[in-house]
Amino acid sequence: SFQLILEKIKSQEKRLKESIRLVKDGVLRSDGKNKIGEGTDFFPSNIKRFMKTSLIAQVKGNNYGTLISKDEIEGANLNLIFNLNMETDSLYNLSLKNKRYFVKVSLLNRDNEEVLLLKVTIFLDKQSHDSKNGLSFMNFQEMVNWTDSIKQGAEGEVVERYSVETGYKITFKQDVITRVDKQFHSKTLVRSLRDYEEDKNIGSIDIETYLNENNEAVPYAIGFKTVKGTKLFYLDSYSNPSNMILDCIQYMLVKENHNFKFYAHNMGEFDGVFLLKSLMTSSHLHDLKFNVYSNNDGKIISLDIVKRIVKQKKTIKITILDSYLLLPFSLKKVAKVFNCNESKGLFPYKFIREDNINYKGVIPEIKYFTDLSIKDYNKYSEDLKGIWDCKEQTIDYLVKDLDILYEIMHKFNDTIFREYHVNITRIRTISGLAFLIYTAIYYKVKDKPIYYTSGKLEQFIRKGYYGGIVDVLTEYTDFETYKYDVNSHYPCAMLKPMPGGIPAVSTEKNLDNIFGFVEAIVEAPTKEELRVAILPCKKDGKTVLFRDTVEGVWWSEELKMAREYGYKILEIKTCIVFDKVEEQFDSYIKNIYSKKLQAEKEKNEIQRLLNKLLMNSLYGRLGIKDNNNNLKIVKQDTIKKGLETENSDILSESNNLYLVKSQGPLDPEILNIINKEKLFESHDKGFNAKNPWKGVSSSVQLSAAITAYARMYLNKFKNIPGNEYLGGDTDSIILTHPLEKEFVGKDLGLFKLEHVIVEGFYLTKKFYMIITNKNEVIIKAKGISNQNNLLNYNTFLELFKGNTVTFPSLQFQKNYKTLEISIINSNKKIKGITNPEVKYKIMNRSIAYKTRFEYYSL
Repeated sequence: SFQLILEKIKSQEKRLKESIRLVKDGVLRSDGKNKIGEGTDFFPSNIKRFMKTSLIAQVKGNNYGTLISKDEIEGANLNLIFNLNMETDSLYNLSLKNKRYFVKVSLLNRDNEEVLLLKVTIFLDKQSHDSKNGLSFMNFQEMVNWTDSIKQGAEGEVVERYSVETGYKITFKQDVITRVDKQFHSKTLVRSLRDYEEDKNIGSIDIETYLNENNEAVPYAIGFKTVKGTKLFYLDSYSNPSNMILDCIQYMLVKENHNFKFYAHNMGEFDGVFLLKSLMTSSHLHDLKFNVYSNNDGKIISLDIVKRIVKQKKTIKITILDSYLLLPFSLKKVAKVFNCNESKGLFPYKFIREDNINYKGVIPEIKYFTDLSIKDYNKYSEDLKGIWDCKEQTIDYLVKDLDILYEIMHKFNDTIFREYHVNITRIRTISGLAFLIYTAIYYKVKDKPIYYTSGKLEQFIRKGYYGGIVDVLTEYTDFETYKYDVNSHYPCAMLKPMPGGIPAVSTEKNLDNIFGFVEAIVEAPTKEELRVAILPCKKDGKTVLFRDTVEGVWWSEELKMAREYGYKILEIKTCIVFDKVEEQFDSYIKNIYSKKLQAEKEKNEIQRLLNKLLMNSLYGRLGIKDNNNNLKIVKQDTIKKGLETENSDILSESNNLYLVKSQGPLDPEILNIINKEKLFESHDKGFNAKNPWKGVSSSVQLSAAITAYARMYLNKFKNIPGNEYLGGDTDSIILTHPLEKEFVGKDLGLFKLEHVIVEGFYLTKKFYMIITNKNEVIIKAKGISNQNNLLNYNTFLELFKGNTVTFPSLQFQKNYKTLEISIINSNKKIKGITNPEVKYKIMNRSIAYKTRFEYYSL
């Protein structure tokens, strides 16, 4: 009867809802954490177990069972029970493992002759019997549904099956399973919102210091600037620096400054430590709340300070940020680019001591200034014309720095807002700004969504995330060589096909069918077979180019290229696959690159610099690390759980406040024991109370692919027959002969001839000196400040004669236990070369160069 049919449909709906709930609770929830060990294994073992029990795998290809005729369907009212459209739907009987199923197959596309698209729904026949009355009741339960795409291939019929519920994709060829992919439950990156109004709530802050007898930096002046003016504070009015800084902060915390962002240049290395120390050591003098934010290396990147006004039930919040993370250059250089009204002043830093901050007298000698010529010193002396007042000169210098930084940050925000309608105050770093602009304007979330990775999935992909390669294949050249740089190297790599769609673990073993990250065993060619190795791996935490047989993880396209150069893929163990997405970043890169070219044409230095930074900063943000080293301010009564459940250390303690460095949670098994055994009191809180164990989500697959594409581009030029590759950096190459003209030009991705080198000295990676055909001496030495030109032409000659060179070095050192910054004077030793052939060449050469520095004749 009709009533029985209605009851049957209601029963089916109830069972279907229950089935879906069980599926969500049992399968999707375990995938929701993106941990492959929970519910789904990284490797094919779990997939094989799934294949033995799942209907998705048991129904082979398009063998849906025995077709039920139209007459049988209508006679049993099956068209009503299963809601069949008799023009597009078919119904089958299927028996599997002593169970009977009904299979509903719905045609989704009528017009496409090449591909047949079908929706398949499986119902379990649970027919029940009433033995008392001798009646049978029809009872069906929907088990699962999927979509089959059927087409004719070279080897016969191919069925590609996809189940949204389970995330499985299965490929059948002639009814045999040839590939299984299991998708992860990954969150989608959403679009960012644009700003309607420009944020004018921007100020600047700066601290001046002197060195005490222990070479520790001590603040003796501080100031801040807003649209309403500048406020200055000097140590002679306070008993100690912390009280002076606290007074400054209190003056900043007025209602007119609510939600202001104050910028300090290089705050993470300097000002931030002093601000944090003052807030902690003087916490008994204030009731301010403050939070410190740090990057992956534990460096302070921002500081939130909140003042509560109890009577008015209001709060005032200010944030102090590091402008250097947005504009990573010296304040002097940035001021010149932004054409500031003020210029960076001169000041004798080395002269100031604790006992002379109120000094008045003759101008300090030139030795107390840094990098100041005699000509500039004499002009400085003439301009003063009288007594040198330390307090007056300090205040003047401080005001100039505040004015410059204030003007820079407002011009910076004006420019960005005018171009993109976003405010720089929403982010902390230049990579964050690039990411904000991309996601607000260029990101097409509907057409080309980006998915986050985290947990073990991210860890697997990160194994295949290698940086750029720096090669040094020769120590010395005394003949003409050619150094080329790639125009916008990494932005160019971002124009390649990107790993998109939902990531999936796959059983695919054919490299040509994989687009993603592959765990494989690879044998490298010998040096005789391939002069310059091109495929990287990680060894003892370092990226190296290997020559033996290695097991590792690589971007599939880089492996394919390596195969062309003689690398043998001995075994593919597993892989994470993605969809191949074209033009993911094209509109962003091409638009900003055109703006950069236009700025160069118009000689607009601000636009040129900003567009260059934005172009080169996006890819790194996509691969931000999951494991952070965070700095946290923790109260004494809430520290217990954090210390027991996180990899953490107390760096500093003052007035019941602790500065803690946390590297994230302990091993999950240890956490499980702690929680089960209740090894901490339940009312305690961890350092991240809202979600203590959550890591940072990233899309590391994009950064890993981009860096691989960048390496692949340069690899094409490292084994050119007849044009020996001598070395290079992450975006440059040095060759013995000029490149073909087709590879050189001004367009994105082409090479630019940077230098014709007549003599080159290559000590180690990123430590070299070259002499150009224009008589220029160019020295690069990573990690060494060479402001005083101590590392020069003659120094390199000594090194290449085999001698060790020693010169004085200054290093800033932060001590978070004492919250002090010290300047360490040390002697840096650089060892000379040991190659006897090179030493002989240097000792017996006779070359003369006239350079802009001085004349060398040997």
